[in-house]
Amino acid sequence: MNKKLKIGLIIIIALIVITVYFAYNHITLSSVSIQQMKSCVSDADCVPVTCSCYCNGCGGFPYQDVINEKYVSVWYYQQNCTADIEICLDQCCTPRTIVCENNICGVRTKWDELMSTYRKLSFPEQGLYRTALKSGEFRDIPAFGVQNIENSTIVFTIEIQKYDITSSTFSNVTTQRNIDGSFMWDDTTQKLEAGEIKTYSLTLKAEATKGDYMYKLIIKKSNGEEYDSTVFFVTVT
Repeated sequence: MNKKLKIGLIIIIALIVITVYFAYNHITLSSVSIQQMKSCVSDADCVPVTCSCYCNGCGGFPYQDVINEKYVSVWYYQQNCTADIEICLDQCCTPRTIVCENNICGVRTKWDELMSTYRKLSFPEQGLYRTALKSGEFRDIPAFGVQNIENSTIVFTIEIQKYDITSSTFSNVTTQRNIDGSFMWDDTTQKLEAGEIKTYSLTLKAEATKGDYMYKLIIKKSNGEEYDSTVFFVTVT
């Protein structure tokens, strides 16, 4: 057998091996079911996957599905897309968390949390939320949920008050954007039907001076009655 023939046979064998490998790999990856990919033991096993970014921040994340992290590459292979998403829409995500329930990866939204606890007001960290920001920094504070547990429609507004150490009192904060220590939120009149749940978001610009600041978020009904409230803290570094 001459040298050229040997080289030709080696190339043919190499091509056959490569073809068989990729064919086997394709069959193997394609045969993994979504049920298998979503199996889990704990919340830590699960991660979100998506081919597009349709929202950003506000206590949530974009996702098409939630699967076991060891199958991430398999999921993207089957979807024929990549996890490297460059463009993300400037729209708030629905607040949600990743969970492993009944050994299946999934998500739980603030609506789920409100329904399971039957609370009027759901706020990050069970009502006492502390966040740290640099002086003058903007931050989207994870959204809070409001649930109408009354038997009739409620009409209300959302108020934010800041605690003044000197006078030991809370005073109202107005919604504005470019002032240090200001909040941006929807301060217009809101309405919830009996049993209805909605989430709302806040954006904060930190104080210019370092320190700890205390605020109060109030859900105030149209008759002036306080429906519910919670205190949260901001540390400026």
